Amino acid sequence: MKLNIIQKILIFTIIGTITSTLTGLVFFGFEIFQLKSTFFQFIIVGLICSLSFILFKLKRYRDSVFILIIIFLFEYMWVGSKYPITHFIYFLSVIICAFIYSKYFYIQSQQVKLSRPLILSSLMALIFVIDYYILLLIYEAGPGKLLPFKNMPIGFLTGLGVGIGIEVSEYLIFRIESNRRQ
Repeated sequence: MKLNIIQKILIFTIIGTITSTLTGLVFFGFEIFQLKSTFFQFIIVGLICSLSFILFKLKRYRDSVFILIIIFLFEYMWVGSKYPITHFIYFLSVIICAFIYSKYFYIQSQQVKLSRPLILSSLMALIFVIDYYILLLIYEAGPGKLLPFKNMPIGFLTGLGVGIGIEVSEYLIFRIESNRRQ
C-alpha cells in the first residue's frame, strides 16, 4: 500500500524543516529561535524549501503557487514587514532553488545519493550570494555598507539541512511503503 500525496508532503515538509532547524541549532545555538534574528532563516527557509521541493517533485504546480503565496503572507506578517523587497527576493530565491534542484539535479543524481545534500546546499549558497548582489543594486548601497557573502554560510547550511531531510524522508517513505507491501 502506498502513501497518499498528503502524507508524502507532510513527511517531506516536517523532516526537512526539522533537519534544517537541527543544522542551525548545531552551528548557531538557540539564537535560531529568536524571531528577529538572521538565524531564524533556518526554520523559515527549511519549511519553504522542503515544501516547495516536494510539491515540485510531485508536479503540483498549481497547489504550490497557492500554498506558497499563503506562506509568504503569513511569514511576512509574522516576521515583520520592515524590508518587503528583501523578504520577497529571498522567498522567491528559495522557491527557485527548490525548483531547480527538483527539476534538474534530484533525478539526475540518483547514483550519488549521499552527495545530493551537498548539491542542494551549494545551489542555495550560490543563490544567496546572487540575492546579495541584487539587493546591493536595489538599495544602491556601496560595497562597504553591506558585508559580502554574509548569508552564504546560512544558505549553505540551510540547504545541507534540507538536503539531508529530503534524503531521510525518501528513505522513510520507502521503508513505510515496503513494510506495507509485506
